[in-house]
Amino acid sequence: MPGFNALPASMRDYETGKYRTMGLVAYYWIFTIYPNETDEGIEIWLDSSSDARKSNYFKQTGFSIRCIKN
Repeated sequence: MPGFNALPASMRDYETGKYRTMGLVAYYWIFTIYPNETDEGIEIWLDSSSDARKSNYFKQTGFSIRCIKN
């Protein structure tokens, strides 16, 4: 992602409250609001694969947010 540095902030599991993939993956919410129990998030793997995946996650999951200044 040009001009964007992601830190591997992990994610908080919505069921256990424990943090997962600490130091390996950065998780961010995508600004889409659905009326159901899930919303879209993106996970960015900060290992040799540098993979980015978009998926649906429960809203209670603890992801990072990124503020963008216009």
